[in-house]
Amino acid sequence: AESIVRSVQQALAALGYQPLRSDGRLGEETVRAIREFEMDQGLVPKGRISAELMSRLAQAAAAPKAVAGR
Repeated sequence: AESIVRSVQQALAALGYQPLRSDGRLGEETVRAIREFEMDQGLVPKGRISAELMSRLAQAAAAPKAVAGR
C-alpha cells in the first residue's frame, strides 16, 4: 500500500499539487492534494485513493493540460 500512496503522491506533485512529499504515508497534505485534484476533475472530493483516482491521475499525467487551473 505504501508504494501506491507514493506513486499517487508523485503523480500529484508532477501535476503541480504542492507542497507534497513522496513519503508513502496518506497524511494531511496528501489527502488535501487528492481532494484538490478530485475537485479540479469534477469528482466528489473524497480524499481517498481509489481506482477512479488512479485512472484520472494517469489520464492527467498523459495530458497535463486537461487539469483545470494548473
